[in-house]
Amino acid sequence: MTETEVRDSAIQDSSSYDEIIYDQLPHRQGNLRLLETIGDLYGVEPVDIHHCRVLEIGTATGKTLIPQAEELPESQFLGIDLSPVQIDVGKELLRSLNLRNIELRAANMMDVDESWGEFDYIIAHGIYSWVPPVVREKMLEICQKNLSPHGLAMYSYNTYPGWLFKEYARDIMLLHVMQANEFDTKTRIQEARVALDFAAEFAANRKDYFASSLAWMQKHIKDVSDHYLLHEYLEEENAPCYFTEFCRRLQEKDLQCVSDFHWSTHYALKKGERLKPLLKKEQSDIMLEQYCDFVVNQTFRSSVICRSGLNVQFREKEILNRYHFFMPIGCTIEPIEAKEEHPASWRFALKSKEFAISRSPLMDLVGEYFTSNKSGFFTSNDLWKAILPKLPGGQDVKVHLDGLGVILSRMVQEGIITVVLHPPTDRVSDPRRPYARTFVRQMLKRDATVVPNTMFEPVKINPHEAKLMKQFDGRRTITEYVTDIQNEIRKGRLQVGHNGVPIQADQRDDITQMVEDIVQKLRSMRLVI
Repeated sequence: MTETEVRDSAIQDSSSYDEIIYDQLPHRQGNLRLLETIGDLYGVEPVDIHHCRVLEIGTATGKTLIPQAEELPESQFLGIDLSPVQIDVGKELLRSLNLRNIELRAANMMDVDESWGEFDYIIAHGIYSWVPPVVREKMLEICQKNLSPHGLAMYSYNTYPGWLFKEYARDIMLLHVMQANEFDTKTRIQEARVALDFAAEFAANRKDYFASSLAWMQKHIKDVSDHYLLHEYLEEENAPCYFTEFCRRLQEKDLQCVSDFHWSTHYALKKGERLKPLLKKEQSDIMLEQYCDFVVNQTFRSSVICRSGLNVQFREKEILNRYHFFMPIGCTIEPIEAKEEHPASWRFALKSKEFAISRSPLMDLVGEYFTSNKSGFFTSNDLWKAILPKLPGGQDVKVHLDGLGVILSRMVQEGIITVVLHPPTDRVSDPRRPYARTFVRQMLKRDATVVPNTMFEPVKINPHEAKLMKQFDGRRTITEYVTDIQNEIRKGRLQVGHNGVPIQADQRDDITQMVEDIVQKLRSMRLVI
């Protein structure tokens, strides 16, 4: 297939994206604060995100770039996508924000050349595995020719070995939907689910690994959105690869992999003892990562890429004194009393991950600090200053400081806390005048029920929170919002309650408490300042 044929077919293929809009939340792999941190952590000396140039390939409606353009007015953003329909949706949102440092353009990546200039950050999430080989080649050439000397790219793609079984599920769904070319898009999606349901139910009585794997895939497919199913499993192109193969392709273009975006995922595994039975000699980091992919059955990677001439070296010792820390939304912390053979500990849980650190006077102070500062950004020095006056005497300060370093390092490795070089620096706001970013308020005005916070963590918003938050432009006080709510209740246009108890218009103190509680909750979710 020639480049012209690929370009023409790619434009035709964009129709499926036109029909089912990818109205996604911003993806974390495109968060410049985190990409910059990874580059800095590995010694690449990335360009400061406050003064950079960014390209996103496959930007859809631009929701990964738009909030960053709002927060980083001195940087320039360009998002391209084959789908004019999705670009138009993004442009309509841009008009409401009045941003001047971002362009969304309906364009084919095959047209990107050196005349487009250099970019300090290039983002392509969910593209590389789903395009023909010549387009994958073009994507690497864009990095080779358009990435600035210290630039970073983030390309995500499906990987083996995890995709070996997913290919079975994809193939049976494709076999079924391709038997009837007259299927429209929605019918294809419906029939794909039918095909997998049939296979899973047919195998259910076998009670072996095949049946259990099919049952897992059946549940997975039931849980995913129509858009995800269509473009992840039913596109004509889907080419997973092994990590070592991807790195070889990078090397051919004078590029190298800095790290996976989720760099801490394999960190403890590579550093520990568990892989040693497999390692008969010292291995490169690429080979260690490939071993990790095999033992955890990796299905997907988000590789951070730079030019091959840069010295990539993980700066572990810099973690404690160079970065800010924050706890992901949804992380729970609780002290656990000793029970039988289990010592007293602090337990941390995030999604399906859970781990514990044994209690000690130092760990108790750290746990209390995290409990009361779950939403904030802090340095190790901030933490040290807070706990130093409370530390028990009789022990050398250096011992405590070393112990604190061990605790923080372990929490970073486990993904319970995250590091960032430049934490968000939203406009200074009077605490009495709540402020939410314009991008988020516009999403709420479009009836969004889940919105991104400053670190692109999804936060579910209920109707009462949304109604208030849409007004949080930093100009009005909580007192004014309370008066508005009283008037709305009196006119019969609003019913409110707090902690399950209805509130009447004359109960001003209760309304005030309700509003303050909502504001505090939204601040704890990093949505409001």
